[in-house]
Amino acid sequence: MGGVGKTQLAADHAESQWAAGAIDLLVWATATSRESVLTGYADAAARIISPVATVPARMAEQLLTWLAQTTRRWLIVLDDLQDPGDLTRLWPPTIATGQVLVTTRRRDVALARADRTITDVNVFTSGEADAYLHDVLADRPYLLEGADELARNLGYLPLALAQVAAYLLDRDLTCSEYCTRLADQRTKLPDLLPGPGELLPDDHRNTLAATWSLSLRLADRMEPAGVSRPLLVMASLLDPNGIPTVLFTTPAVLRHLEKVLDKKVTAEQARDALYIAHRLNLATIGRETPNRMIRMHALVQRAIGETTSESDRENAARVCADALLFVWPPVERDTAFAQTLRSNTDALLVNAEAHLWAPRGHEVLFRAGESLGGSELLAAAITYHENLCASAMHYLGPDHPQTLTARYALAEWRGETGDSHAAVSALTGLLPDLIRILGPDHEDTLGARHSLLHWKGQFEPAARTAAADGLLPDLLRVFGPQDDRVLRLRLDLARWLRRSGDLVAAVEALHSVLADQQAALGADHPSITKTRFNIAMCRGEAGHPLDAVAMLEELLADEFRVFGASRPHWQLSIRAEVAYWQHEAGDTVAAVAVLEELLVDQVRLGGPDHPRTSYTRRKLEAWRQPLSMHPDPEIPGRSREGT
Repeated sequence: MGGVGKTQLAADHAESQWAAGAIDLLVWATATSRESVLTGYADAAARIISPVATVPARMAEQLLTWLAQTTRRWLIVLDDLQDPGDLTRLWPPTIATGQVLVTTRRRDVALARADRTITDVNVFTSGEADAYLHDVLADRPYLLEGADELARNLGYLPLALAQVAAYLLDRDLTCSEYCTRLADQRTKLPDLLPGPGELLPDDHRNTLAATWSLSLRLADRMEPAGVSRPLLVMASLLDPNGIPTVLFTTPAVLRHLEKVLDKKVTAEQARDALYIAHRLNLATIGRETPNRMIRMHALVQRAIGETTSESDRENAARVCADALLFVWPPVERDTAFAQTLRSNTDALLVNAEAHLWAPRGHEVLFRAGESLGGSELLAAAITYHENLCASAMHYLGPDHPQTLTARYALAEWRGETGDSHAAVSALTGLLPDLIRILGPDHEDTLGARHSLLHWKGQFEPAARTAAADGLLPDLLRVFGPQDDRVLRLRLDLARWLRRSGDLVAAVEALHSVLADQQAALGADHPSITKTRFNIAMCRGEAGHPLDAVAMLEELLADEFRVFGASRPHWQLSIRAEVAYWQHEAGDTVAAVAVLEELLVDQVRLGGPDHPRTSYTRRKLEAWRQPLSMHPDPEIPGRSREGT
């Protein structure tokens, strides 16, 4: 990419070869255009071979012929090649006495040949960046405070480090003080670097922004013309560490491109435009399958963003959000892809939060929170929804329906962490606002009543049936008997029967719910797995542990088939129950084998000190002893509710 120091490396090589006496002739030609190459060749020819011709093209031909025939040792450096086609019939000859060194941001296939070696030049390593800053700031070592943070924030880009170091020296700023200025998005990048009229360090020809503007202009001219720029504006708002390329071919993006360019743009053209950015090293497209990722340097993103109008940023932000929502799968089987979508939503929030709340909150904001909770990253889900509530309050006000939705979601995830009292407190405060603003029959109002009943029932069993008797008729009246909300309340009632010890009534109720769920929702709906789990638990608690094991193992197989690894903690709970009922059936060897595998995954997901991990470790030690110990069914290592 521009700014990694290709020219400096080429100059170092050329000077080293000359100083060592390894070459007799050194020609340095700027290769930004075919004309500049011809001019450089003609100038060299005039100096060394007294050509007969006076036209640059003929003089260049004579120089190349001479290079192919001479016994002199030579090095030709062609610096900053911008179009491989400019060197057609102008490549120096391949001979034993000659070297050709080309610097370019391009990585076109046309550059690759058997007699050429392509070397990718990357940014500094952290160690190289640290050594560079210590060297350039050696006379004022107090400025090095925060050097590691500065290098990280600049993405270890050599050009950025060089120009920022000059900026620090000119203003006597520490690295930490500069980081504070850099973090202020109101300050533009050119204001944080030496200006065009100032002496640039390390023989750089251009400022940071100018370095990339050349590539941006070239990208905009290449076919499909005009498409790359709006795509790069979108990419500048997303996660620099990995943006799914599939986002840029979604219907929302294609409609946006057609509106911006006033012409039809196909998915194939959008994809080709992305690869233009890749070929020019403005971005890097990985070869991961099936989800190829595009990566951009954070400073390239900032430079693009700062040259984009606010209205264009707003439009791009909304389109990014639409694209993220479009590709977000309803069932997150690929957990890495789900994390990538959440990371890109987070980046979009950082770069364009206000645009995502006008005129109302974009649905992707709520989908990202749901994804966190659904992936059972509960602490992160709580923090996310606390921020979501604060933003909704700020942008929309306390009585906006989306503010109420955010409050509702936060209460739910607090309950899922085991803090039933906090969930009840939040829902008790929310319910009157829902009734006042949305009405008593709104789905969120009825949902909050169900949630309040659910979480209150965790510590007030006596309140369950009475409250459910009031809620069930309202749900039936508003949604009908086959709606998932009605079926979930019936499932709750059946679970409470099980917990009260009335297994006969619980099993009858659970089978009735299961039949209606399968008819209304399909065999693989998430709610059905909870019903099947409770049926298996009833079977084991009724004195048939082997039946419970068989039912739970079948359930676990279906879980992985339908949901993949997207519900890890729920799947760990099922595995824990398999081990428990195997032990209850007297097969301690099999139970220990299950717990050993379970412990490895619990440590990986929750850490070695998580309560469930600690419980599994203690139980494993006990079951390995000759006399087994029966666990208390209410110990937090086991999922008695079917979360």
